[in-house]
Amino acid sequence: MDRRRFLKYGLYGGAASLLPSLFINGCSGKGLFNSPGGRPNVVVILCDTLRPDFLSFNGYPVETSPFLTELSKRSVNFKRAFSTSSWTAPSTASLFTSKYPHRHGVIEGFACFNRRMEVFKKEGKVLVELNRIPSDVVTMPEIFRSIGYSTIGAASNRNIGEEIGFTRGFDKFDLLYQGAGGEPASVLYKRVKGWADDVSPSKPIFLYMHLNDVHAPYDKHLMYYDKPAKKEDEPKAKYLSEVRYLDRYIKKIYRLMNADSNTIFVVLSDHGEEFMDHGGIGHETTLYRELTNVVAMFHAPFLNLKPQNIDTNISLIDVLPTILDLVNFDKTPEMEGLSVKSLLKADQQSKALTDELNDRTIFAHRIVNDPQINLWAAINRHWNMIEFQDGKRVLFDHRTDLPEKHDVFGENPEITGSLIAQLDHFKTHGRRTDIETTPVNMDQELIEQLRTLGYVGD
Repeated sequence: MDRRRFLKYGLYGGAASLLPSLFINGCSGKGLFNSPGGRPNVVVILCDTLRPDFLSFNGYPVETSPFLTELSKRSVNFKRAFSTSSWTAPSTASLFTSKYPHRHGVIEGFACFNRRMEVFKKEGKVLVELNRIPSDVVTMPEIFRSIGYSTIGAASNRNIGEEIGFTRGFDKFDLLYQGAGGEPASVLYKRVKGWADDVSPSKPIFLYMHLNDVHAPYDKHLMYYDKPAKKEDEPKAKYLSEVRYLDRYIKKIYRLMNADSNTIFVVLSDHGEEFMDHGGIGHETTLYRELTNVVAMFHAPFLNLKPQNIDTNISLIDVLPTILDLVNFDKTPEMEGLSVKSLLKADQQSKALTDELNDRTIFAHRIVNDPQINLWAAINRHWNMIEFQDGKRVLFDHRTDLPEKHDVFGENPEITGSLIAQLDHFKTHGRRTDIETTPVNMDQELIEQLRTLGYVGD
């Protein structure tokens, strides 16, 4: 079903499949956004650049996330969730569409200005062509609006705006981007809180928030900052203070949305961050685990989800089909991801789904300096194979080498042969050729913003 047909008929097909079991009477909390008539609100919080292994409940040795740690005890936490890329625009577009980057066409975003681009002048403006989500691909907010939700969103990452197509389907959306790295979580929280009287009281709410706090440049939040013993660890210390600050505002959003009652509350990240794991800082052009492993936590006690940590591999492309399944709405045939609802509920189908996920290989992609030069990763069970732009391949075994320090490519010909064949097939099948673009005016303010984020060289 193409996007236009879906938007015309999706509401009726979806509403018919909404089961009465979702219509739970009453809400126990006192949040500003109580769900009317028992239909669940859906809240998706994406924390840009948040590394899951830097969170306390995933084993970090000091407390970094007190609220999320408590929430994890009543939630499903996927320890092996992976992004489709190591930068924001492609991975978030995959979240919004349940498609891999080379199939939704957004392979770079504003970070593209860090490489050579064709810059041209038109009507006295300097314009750059930017990828965008294709107009025939339906997005997450469009789907939720089509099935009767009020759709609201707020973001503080420059990529998550109108140019790349992320605002489609929102009844109300604000890109709060002032200064170096976007507005902090406190500003986004206040903005969403101020919308309480503007949304329809007769509709459930879909809320998407894209929080950019832990993205560089890192602020030092003194209340949450621990001075490191070594000067070279200062970036990590600032990053961890941002994580603790962010955790505080996720708690505020949770309370604001009355998420302890009749709300599907999902916490994600789009990619991770490196702190000299492989010789660098940030999220430059690699696909090692510290950049591709992401946060994926699902919280909805009213649906009888079984609190647990799950080690089965999932991808960001699985999030949208899963949320739709939780509200009893079928995914569209074009979506590449799988619903993991059975794992969340630990029901009778969970074993069969686990076997399917274990057999499935998931992928990640990143361009390097030029759209024709690519990095690829193929992840299956505990294996991660990375293919570099020069054709070199490496293989890591996460059972014994989670930091990915020891290449075992040559020792496992059967595994590498299978992954190479699967990756080659993946690269050559389903690639989108009709890439949509939009011209962006590169004024000096935008250039300075992108330079601060590391997207433009000095």
